[in-house]
Amino acid sequence: MTHQDFLSTLAKHYGLQSVEQMLALDQKPTYAMNTNMRGTKLLEKLQENLRRPLQGQKVIDIGCAYGGITIELARAGAEVIGVDIIPSYLTLARENAKNDVDVSFLLADVSKKKFIELVEEGSIDIIVASDVLEHIYDSAGLIFNFSKCLNADGIVYFKVPNGFSFAVIKREVHKGKFGLSLLDPDCWHYFIEGRPRIYYRRWDYFQAIFSHFGFNSFKVIKDCSKLDSSLSVKHNVKKGLEEILEIYKAQNFESAIQSELMEEQINFYKDEVLDDLKNLDSDQLEFKYLINFWEVIFSKQDKILEPNNVSKLRQVSNRVYVNDYVFLENKSVQLTSKPIWISASVSPNEEYYLKGKIYSELVSPNHVLVQIRFLDDESTLLSPPYQGISFSALPDVGAYRYIPIKKSGWSGFTVPFTTPALAKSIELGFRSWKVKSNSLSLEPAIEIGRKSQE
Repeated sequence: MTHQDFLSTLAKHYGLQSVEQMLALDQKPTYAMNTNMRGTKLLEKLQENLRRPLQGQKVIDIGCAYGGITIELARAGAEVIGVDIIPSYLTLARENAKNDVDVSFLLADVSKKKFIELVEEGSIDIIVASDVLEHIYDSAGLIFNFSKCLNADGIVYFKVPNGFSFAVIKREVHKGKFGLSLLDPDCWHYFIEGRPRIYYRRWDYFQAIFSHFGFNSFKVIKDCSKLDSSLSVKHNVKKGLEEILEIYKAQNFESAIQSELMEEQINFYKDEVLDDLKNLDSDQLEFKYLINFWEVIFSKQDKILEPNNVSKLRQVSNRVYVNDYVFLENKSVQLTSKPIWISASVSPNEEYYLKGKIYSELVSPNHVLVQIRFLDDESTLLSPPYQGISFSALPDVGAYRYIPIKKSGWSGFTVPFTTPALAKSIELGFRSWKVKSNSLSLEPAIEIGRKSQE
């Protein structure tokens, strides 16, 4: 199918009579229309950075959507399977590939355990996940499946928007709103319609979780073409922060909760940028704040890739896991009103305990809020109330427990809980509660276990 034929099919999909009508729309389906162009660009990057031919390689294109990347990989000689969870996307992808290349398309959720039953373990050479990981809540399940599907020489190419970059903060890439990438997705509905699930994660998280599942080396593909080359990296960062603060001051928020949420996150962000300007080198600053999309190739082999072009990025050590889920970095993590979530597998109708430590710099006793969610074996939320656990009608709280803390120093805590029927996993969100200053930190050594084994 030619690109013009695909555009005609796309126009019909949106109930339009012609491509011209689609092009005349104020809000054109640009992402869909440009699918083949994105495929061409990604193919060029893979060929430049992989240093291996694609001919005969077995490839899975995760979140293939309209099929542009899948098709270009097949044209280069790869054996490709395009995977998505949205049937209408796959219908359009098949139309896009018709009379062009021989590819397979599969309706599946790659983050679920059942996906391994659909693909032979260790049979895949390359996994492509472009603009996908920010849509996946269970990224640990996803990357675990990556490790199972790939052979010993397998690699993963992934691309995600960097929620800390100035450009993404100015205009979030999915909804086009200022500041959304700094907010917990549970708060987005205060600013836009609906409840989209977009998860912006730090680089340390990606590096730690890929390493945990056996990806021992990585190469970062940098695109600095939009930076002001007349300025140093530090000047670009200072300039970017000034622009963010100016845009923030010009915002007209529609409600008090919008104003409060954004003020808190902008202040945290400003403090972090200023702190990083003192402590990070140019490579680290550029990667964290000036690269709008992180594009990375991860490999299972230690030395299969070229030397990493961001070699000074901080290496993650002493990673913390609960039942194979990476949930914190290698240092105490500052608590804010935005929850820090951890996940663990549990069994139904069992008594468990949660142990840990919190450091306080407060001048008086206070408490930390722990949000609690139980999910079934399909990762579907089990509705509260839960036995022995408080419940708040506030939309960004739900089921919770308080942890009392001392006025200063370390406070150890033990929280007992009983899992409901059908529970297969628990999610715990640690957050400060009505504390404005950056005065509470969570030690990363969290322990979850059965009470009978305590």
